[in-house]
Amino acid sequence: MKINITRILVLLAVAVLLYPSCKKDQAAVNNQTTLDYKAMSGQIAMSLYRGITGQYGGTDVSKGIVLPANVNVANHAGLRLNSTSTLCGFGVDTTFSSSRLAGDTTSTLFGDFHFVYNCSASTPDGYTVHDSLTTTQSGKSFSYKYTVAQNYVVKALDQTYRVVSMNGSIYTFVYSRAGAYYELSSAYKLHNLVVNFSSGTADITSGVSSFTMFGYQQSANPLDDGHPVQYAGTIVYSGNHLARLTITANPGVTYLVNLQTGLVTRQ
Repeated sequence: MKINITRILVLLAVAVLLYPSCKKDQAAVNNQTTLDYKAMSGQIAMSLYRGITGQYGGTDVSKGIVLPANVNVANHAGLRLNSTSTLCGFGVDTTFSSSRLAGDTTSTLFGDFHFVYNCSASTPDGYTVHDSLTTTQSGKSFSYKYTVAQNYVVKALDQTYRVVSMNGSIYTFVYSRAGAYYELSSAYKLHNLVVNFSSGTADITSGVSSFTMFGYQQSANPLDDGHPVQYAGTIVYSGNHLARLTITANPGVTYLVNLQTGLVTRQ
């Protein structure tokens, strides 16, 4: 009898030690099986679009071949083609910061900015941008942080300067603490994107972006322990503000993302 009791005590001790590990393993399995690829596909595609259209700060491709007006570069902000005869090679290299209070929301913008006009046959027809900009917003019950690092070349493809190509890379970081909590970093490679903004709104009509995303995400549900995020894949653009996104970890499944509405549908 003594031996049996000893064995039971040993088994209970082992069970106690193993239970947390098993629970973690099960949680990992549950996270693996409940990942919302549809929602994540929309987030990945929209993050890139917001990054190139100035929604995280910095250069907005849909404004044309022009310095961004939201960056304080003395008298050069908003400088456009044909506004000066010496644009070829003209550049702005600066650091800046600003802060403002609106209601209960404090917003700050700071970073480094480098912008140079490029020319073909002595005619300015594009620009190179290298920057790292961070925007923060905070209030009593929320906190947001957006970082964008733009490193790409834009070149006009027609005489209207409203159809351009984009090649290079862009990095975005989004942090949110407002109910749900997440911090997500995304890195994109831009391969021959063609952007048409003749309507005033950027429409990526062709090209491919490869991407990697990593970080951590937790919903507002108090029972949600959160989960790490790590994805890679490709985005193929077809015009009409549509992007087809495939995540490598979810083979054979493609989601169609409307970059204007954010609507995501499975293909």
